[in-house]
Amino acid sequence: MLLLLSQFKTNGCYASMKSMIRILLIFIICTIELFGGKEANNWVFGNGTGLTFNELPPRAIISSINTIEGCSAISDANGELLFYTDGVRVWDKNNNLMPLGQDLIGHSSATQSSLIIPMPMSNKDYYIFTLEALENENIRLHYSIVDMNLRNGFGDLSIKNIFLTDNLTEKLCGTRHSNGIDYWVVVHKWDSDEFYSYLLSNSGLTIVPTISRVGSKHSGSNLNKLGYMKISPNGEKLALSVFDSNYIELFDFDKSSGRVSNPIKIRLFNFNGVYGIEFSPDSKKMYISTSLAPSNIYQIDISLFDENFIINSLKKVNTDIQFLFGTLQLATDNKIYVANKLRSYLSAIENPDSSNCKFVLDAVNLNGQTCQMGLPAFVSNIFQRVSITANSPLCLGDTLYLMCNNCDNYSVEWSGPANFLSNQKNPIITNFNKEKEGIYYLKLTDYQGNETILSINIELFKNNVVILDSSSLDLGKVCLGMIKSNNLEFINYSRDAIRIEKILVKGNNNELFISNYENILLKAFDTLKMNMNYEPKQVGQLVDTLVFIIDKPCKEVVEFVISAYGLDSKSQVAIPGDLYFKIGVKDTCIPVYAYINCFEAIMIDIDYTATIALNPYVFYVTRVEKADIIENFILDGTQYLKIRGKAEKLDENSRILAQLCGDALLGETDTTGIYLLDFQWENELIENSTNDGFLRVGEVCQTKLTRIKKINNTALFVKNNLVSDIIELFLRTNGSTQNKITVYDIKGSIIFSEIFHIDDANSEFAYYSFSTKNLSNGLYYIILQSNAQIIVHKLYIIK
Repeated sequence: MLLLLSQFKTNGCYASMKSMIRILLIFIICTIELFGGKEANNWVFGNGTGLTFNELPPRAIISSINTIEGCSAISDANGELLFYTDGVRVWDKNNNLMPLGQDLIGHSSATQSSLIIPMPMSNKDYYIFTLEALENENIRLHYSIVDMNLRNGFGDLSIKNIFLTDNLTEKLCGTRHSNGIDYWVVVHKWDSDEFYSYLLSNSGLTIVPTISRVGSKHSGSNLNKLGYMKISPNGEKLALSVFDSNYIELFDFDKSSGRVSNPIKIRLFNFNGVYGIEFSPDSKKMYISTSLAPSNIYQIDISLFDENFIINSLKKVNTDIQFLFGTLQLATDNKIYVANKLRSYLSAIENPDSSNCKFVLDAVNLNGQTCQMGLPAFVSNIFQRVSITANSPLCLGDTLYLMCNNCDNYSVEWSGPANFLSNQKNPIITNFNKEKEGIYYLKLTDYQGNETILSINIELFKNNVVILDSSSLDLGKVCLGMIKSNNLEFINYSRDAIRIEKILVKGNNNELFISNYENILLKAFDTLKMNMNYEPKQVGQLVDTLVFIIDKPCKEVVEFVISAYGLDSKSQVAIPGDLYFKIGVKDTCIPVYAYINCFEAIMIDIDYTATIALNPYVFYVTRVEKADIIENFILDGTQYLKIRGKAEKLDENSRILAQLCGDALLGETDTTGIYLLDFQWENELIENSTNDGFLRVGEVCQTKLTRIKKINNTALFVKNNLVSDIIELFLRTNGSTQNKITVYDIKGSIIFSEIFHIDDANSEFAYYSFSTKNLSNGLYYIILQSNAQIIVHKLYIIK
């Protein structure tokens, strides 16, 4: 049991830390009262019948109830009956209806129609939780309150039929919170896998439930709304039956948070109408009844929470082919009693903790009254045996309160770490520290000298705030001038609520920053969502610390390491540094590459412009792929291209921005540089650098073109007259008077051929001209042949 003394209340009075003696007295008194166990000493059920366990064996009593199934009764700490209900009506201890004790929104034919729970820290108020039956298409949960101070102690309803939720099955159970004071009330949704757990404290009922989505979806046949749900006496296991689908499910139950988890489903073909569920007093065995003929009772061992182990442990306790077994209910005499429909006795499972339990068919005679399918419901921990609890975990320096529950009839001997020994039933250890952590043992000796040893593990509080797997404290690479946001989510896996005084970034470097988080209350299993921003100021790795300063329940600092990396947004644009084409290769392409070392700067397509220069007589660009030509002209033997394009989400990998496509011209080993004269990104945050390229052209690749060896001291000068479409040729004659000129296109086809004469053999140059009007743009070859020389010249016509 976890109990923070600063939060402890009793009967409207707050326990003050100023008086430790007063706290201790209140603590002991409340504990003895809460764990007396006699609240379940009077049973009322069936057709006007009941039992009292104030004497053993139990004795039949008369009641006013007439219920087919669900019912509930409550007694005081001394075992005196207070009142009982079938979920619709409420009777006092004299079997009279309370004045306002009618028309509760429940149903006497609901499997678990009602549950009575005392208001924590109160001697007068009791909550009645009621469920409707499947006869009502929509089963609803309501609560009412009985004030036992009314009518001179006979009680009446002070609050009635307050709605909580609907669309439920007929399942309703409860147990005490791990703090030993509050209670959990649990129901199950229909056509759903959801459990709803409501917390009842001395402040009242928390109407917002803890929801657990776990296990099977309860749906299908309406009869699947039938069947019991119980929590074990130690409050650690929850089981339920699903009637028509013939299976049970077993879960872990967290008394601190009300959460249900870790389902184990048990479905066997010999189950037939699974109905009743009950745990043994030591919470290690479970019993199941089936309520269709032949009716059976089974035992399973749940001491090892393993599906195969549990299924293999199944054994039949009893079979009845004539009558039907109804519910199973643990009693304060540590036996489990069995309802027998329309019989005038109850059956009993004796020694239910044992694998060799004993079944007695006619265990209790009801003196002529008859039973139905139901027995009264109680919060499960009423049947918890002698136990020890403590306010663990503790903060460093706290006071430890060890408590022995239900041990008034025993002599006690405590022992524990750091040589601790005590004969007090509820010893106190001050200034708790690491050396005092560990297992504390309690030896109980009864009046016959029989000894029992119990143990409890006492710990210092260990904060367990963790980051969820879907979050990341690695913010990755971010460009200078950019901001990256991370949505983080933390969960409190600690046993208790914690209060975070402040959350901050330790480095205080103005690169990592968060919103202002102060005075945050995180209950058990609550999550905290927060936003973190990273704005790098410098290039390189950043490692910092996110700090949680926790001040309740203990002072503690929790740290999380954060990492990030700042990048400059510099791009590189380049043309390959060494390109080689064969002479005459037509319509080939030169790529322009780009990459960026800060790809987050370009998360979408981004425009660019570039100006490129190259020698058109080595490689002439006729078109550009993946970009548009804005300007294209030749000036002083250099071709200038201005292009505009769009980069598609650049990253660290080289990517082709554009391709300059054209023809490789005739030459021996002609070379040219390809220059990126200017390059501009549209995004001003991106810096860039450029690398120029280099192109070599050599080796004739066209089969019809023959490489011509040049003869020394010959020359052919070509002059383009673009205005008149005239090409003028000036030939050094070297004494030749007859010459032949042939013009080829890029494919080696002859465009025209002509022989011309030079009249003056003594002239140094001969002149010849021809028209290009009928020639299209492109590469041509001129071969001039005389008796003294052969000259080849490449010619590019650009109009």
